[in-house]
Amino acid sequence: VLALTGLAEKWVLPMSRFLKAKAKYFLGAKPEAKALLIEAQNSNGSEFVDLIQSRIEWLKRRVER
Repeated sequence: VLALTGLAEKWVLPMSRFLKAKAKYFLGAKPEAKALLIEAQNSNGSEFVDLIQSRIEWLKRRVER
C-alpha cells in the first residue's frame, strides 16, 4: 500500500488504512485499529474526504466502546 502513495488517486491510502483498521477491530486488536484510524484520518485529503471520514468516525466510536 505504501508504494501506492504516488498515485493520483489520493483516496486509496486513507481507505486502505481504514479497511485494515476495520479488519483489526473485528479480530479484536483494538489498539492497532485505533492507531490505523488515526493514520487514515491524518492522510485523508482526497475527493472522497466526507465518505472516508464518516466511515473513520463510525469505526472510532466502535473502537472506543
